[in-house]
Amino acid sequence: MKGTRNYITLLKRALPIAAFVGARLMAACEKTTEQKPAPIDPVKVLTFGNTMGIDSISYDNVMKYAKDPRITKIIYFNDSTDDNDNYTGYSTQSISIMRKALQERLDYTSKATGAGTFIFCRNKASVQDSLWFVANGWKIRTR
Repeated sequence: MKGTRNYITLLKRALPIAAFVGARLMAACEKTTEQKPAPIDPVKVLTFGNTMGIDSISYDNVMKYAKDPRITKIIYFNDSTDDNDNYTGYSTQSISIMRKALQERLDYTSKATGAGTFIFCRNKASVQDSLWFVANGWKIRTR
């Protein structure tokens, strides 16, 4: 009789422990190894012109990043420097046309803003165009 009691006591203690260990092993087996997508930067910088592999301000890129919920801000970046004065040859009409093209891209999404500097020839950019560029985040310099 005494031997039977030991087995019952052993089963009362060992069975829950074995069940717990078995449940833990089963839970570990069910896990799948899903690869998480690589994290992306929530701020996307798009540049002007020929960018050689860097995302440009093309309308397709703007629409792609505007629809992506992981992107929280889109910056249209322009960097005119003293060495790169590619906007000094623009006429008043060309500057207005460029402003309208940029306005379309800014109107497409509220995530977008401008950054950087434009260098225009003195008295080529109208007052309205200059104020618009500054209000949307760009700086204006003249030569």
